[in-house]
Amino acid sequence: MPERTTLLDLGGGGASITNSGGAFSENDQVELSFFTSPQRRVKLDAKVVRVTEGKGIAHLSFCDIRESTRDQIFRYLFKKR
Repeated sequence: MPERTTLLDLGGGGASITNSGGAFSENDQVELSFFTSPQRRVKLDAKVVRVTEGKGIAHLSFCDIRESTRDQIFRYLFKKR
């Protein structure tokens, strides 16, 4: 079931998201979806590696990310600076 979250941190190997209501637990498999531009959506399979801040933040590690997708994330991150 989809869960709306806020992307708190993003890198080439993972991300941190809000975990309102403790929806995610360690070792959960999730699909993360976000836009790097108005026309370009990224969808990635990820695993919750830990939860912090009283279960309010879920830290994710991307599974089997393609290099082209990782490059797309880096371009997005460096363009924002």
